[in-house]
This record gives sequence, structure tokens and C-alpha cells, in this order.
Amino acid sequence: MLDLKESGKAYIQKLNETDGLIDSWNLTRKYEYWTERHNETGEYPIQARASQMTCDSHLPSAQDTKTVMAMYIWHFNNSILSPFDLRLTVEVPMVSHSGVHRTNLSLKLNGAKRIIRVRKDWAKIYKEKYLHFSMQTCKFSTKVTFDGWFAYHKKNKTSATDGYQSVAVGNLASVSERLVNTSDHTLNYTIDGNYTQIIFFEPSFKYRLIR
Repeated sequence: MLDLKESGKAYIQKLNETDGLIDSWNLTRKYEYWTERHNETGEYPIQARASQMTCDSHLPSAQDTKTVMAMYIWHFNNSILSPFDLRLTVEVPMVSHSGVHRTNLSLKLNGAKRIIRVRKDWAKIYKEKYLHFSMQTCKFSTKVTFDGWFAYHKKNKTSATDGYQSVAVGNLASVSERLVNTSDHTLNYTIDGNYTQIIFFEPSFKYRLIR
């Protein structure tokens, strides 16, 4: 998992190799650069957003006529941790299934490793009703965009370059870390992984005890 704060820290440490005068920095809008309005016109704090999540499934639409419930699982292969709230509304089931009512789920993507969405009493219902299940999978992805500036402060104010300085987030671009800048102040990262949906349904036939 990539930690954006660590990427920022490495960038600041590199800058600090010159004179060692940087005494504070922060990626977020809570930093004094923003709260005390030291920022330049046109600059704004970093904001994070995620694009629509896609699913590469080529499976035909599934159908179970007596669907009872569903379980949705996202296992993340590449994810990112950052100090920003990163949520995405996803419509499920992501693999088309005519027997399941479509609904929207809000996913917290920040630092996610695995997300499971299912009703709390699913195991009890599964056992009591002797349900069958079908499973569909796909590879999912969503592009996260960080847009804006962060800042740092130099403790020595004897020169014109001292005081608060801003950095466009695109400067944190790194091919090895999958961070791609599309402009000086935008940075993209692709989150991806494997999605599984388990559809529980009543069998079309009933078991009967023969004596």
C-alpha cells in the first residue's frame, strides 16, 4: 500500500538536504499556510476524488429467480493511504445479475485492504434456509486524483526564499510508486483489485427426507 504522506516526507527531506532549514510541513488544509492565509492567489489545498469504479467482467448476466441476499467483496491489490477522506459510491451488483435489486454502496477507499458488505445475520439465514449460492468475479479499478498544493516552512527568514513555500502536488509524481502527474497540481493513482459477489438463493427443488 502506498502512503502519500511518506511520499511527501521523502520530497521534503530531499529539499532539506540543501540547508536543513525546513522545520514543518503538511499535506492538508489544516496547515498554517492555509489557516493563516499565506497562500498565493489561485492556490488551494489538496482535494481527493475517485473516478467511477469499473469492472472488467465479460460474464453473461446471471439469474437466480429466488434470490434472498448478496455479499460483495473488494480485495485491493494496489491501494493508497492519505490524510484525505476518499469515498466512492458504487452500484452493486457490479457484475450484472437480473435476480438482484441494484443499489448504491458508499465505500471508504482510503487505506483499504479489503471491504466486505453483507447483512449482519447472513450466516444464520444461510443455514436456516439451506440456501444455495452463485459467485461472480471481476477485476476492478478506479483512478484517484489529488488536486492542489501543499506547503512547508523554513525557520530562517533572512532571505527572500525563507518563510512559507507551496508545492504543487504533481511534484510527488513517481513511476515506481504509480503516481502520475497530469499537470503541475494534479496527481493520479490507480486503485485496483479483485471483486467478488456471492448471490444466495433458494433452490428450485426441495430436499425431502425418505423413510
